[in-house]
Amino acid sequence: MRLITILNNMKKNLLRAVLVIFSFLLIFIALFFLISNSCKNDFKAYPEKGYCEFNLKTCEGLFGCKEYNNIQVPCGSVSTLCGEKILCDCSDSLNNEIVEPENNRKANSLPDTFKADYISFSNYGSNIFKIEDYRMPGLSVVGGEIDCEETDPYPSLENLTTEVITSKKEINGKKYCVMHSIEGAAGSVFTQNAYTAVIDDNVYLINFVARYNNCGNYPEEQLAECTRERESFNLDLLVDEEIEKLRN
Repeated sequence: MRLITILNNMKKNLLRAVLVIFSFLLIFIALFFLISNSCKNDFKAYPEKGYCEFNLKTCEGLFGCKEYNNIQVPCGSVSTLCGEKILCDCSDSLNNEIVEPENNRKANSLPDTFKADYISFSNYGSNIFKIEDYRMPGLSVVGGEIDCEETDPYPSLENLTTEVITSKKEINGKKYCVMHSIEGAAGSVFTQNAYTAVIDDNVYLINFVARYNNCGNYPEEQLAECTRERESFNLDLLVDEEIEKLRN
C-alpha cells in the first residue's frame, strides 16, 4: 500500500514537472514570435576621406541585439546591410547622405580615355591625400608605398559577388592596391573599382563603376568586335594615365 502511494506521488511530481516545462516552452515560443526582429543602419559617405562609414544595430527577438559602430569601408565597395546591398558611392548620392567634399576632391566628369563601345563607366571620382592625413581601412603607407592585405584571387562564385577583392599590382613602375567588387545584372556585369597609389608625398585614389555588356548577347559581327575590345582593353593603363594627369 505504501509503495502504491509513493508511485502515485512520483507520477504527480513527474506530471507537474512536465506541465512546468511545457508552460515555459509555450511562453518562450510566444515571446519568440511576439518580439519582432529589427535592423537599423546609418550609412554616410566621406568622399574627401575616400571611404564610407556606417553604424548597424540588429535585434533578433530573444537573442538580443548587436551593435557595430564606426565601421569604415572603401569607396566603390558594396556592403550588405539589413538585407540590402549599399554602394559606397563617393561621387553621387545613392539614397544616402553624402558629406560635402573638401577642395582636394575632384568629382569630375568621365575622362575621354574612359570610353569604349561595349564597356561603359559611371560614378568616376578622384582624391589626393597627404600621406600623414591618409586613413583607409585595409590600406596603409609603408616605406613610401601603398600596402594592402590581398584576398583570395580566385574566390568562389558566392564570394565573388558579395565580397571586396583586394590585390596588389605594379603598373608602369608604380605599386597599386586595387579593390573591386562584382555584381551581375541581366545581360551585364558591374564592377566597383578603386585604385590607390603613393607618389612622392601624396596618396592618389581613383574610383569608378564599370559595366561590361555580355558579348554573347550581340549578333555575330558585334560579338567579334566586343570580344576583341574586351581582350585589348587595358583598364590598368587608363587609370595610371589619369593618375599622371592628377600629378601635373
